[in-house]
This record gives sequence, structure tokens and C-alpha cells, in this order.
Amino acid sequence: MQGSQMKEIRRIIGLTQAEVAQELGVNKQTVHRWEKGKCRIKRSVEGSFAMLANSPERISWIKSNRPKRVRGVPFKKKNS
Repeated sequence: MQGSQMKEIRRIIGLTQAEVAQELGVNKQTVHRWEKGKCRIKRSVEGSFAMLANSPERISWIKSNRPKRVRGVPFKKKNS
């Protein structure tokens, strides 16, 4: 899979780079580098991404658990 394909799929399913990174166990910068073609995507990660992309229930769960942002208010992470 090419990084540009990953980016297009990620956008179609409506996830952010950070959300994909969390699900794949990598950091956001790694997803960014994959999408820009600056480094290769491991086959195991390709498989995990494909499983995520084909799981409407998981995508829905990720989207429903996004932190809510209010315009003009700085974003604060939950302590976990």
C-alpha cells in the first residue's frame, strides 16, 4: 500500500492521523511520514490498517469517543 492510498482511505472513513496512529500503536508523526511517502509501511501495519478500515463498528466507536472541542476554547487532553 502506498502512503497516498492510506491517506485517501483514512479521509474516506473519517479518521484523523492521531486516531489511526493510536489504533495502530504508532505516533501521529509516523502516520504523517507514511502518507507523505517518507518511510515504508510494514506489511503487518498494512494488515491492521485494512482491518480497521473494514470495521464500521470500530470506526463508529472511535468517532463517538472523540473529545469534544468548543470553538475558541483550547483543547485539553483527559488524564488516563
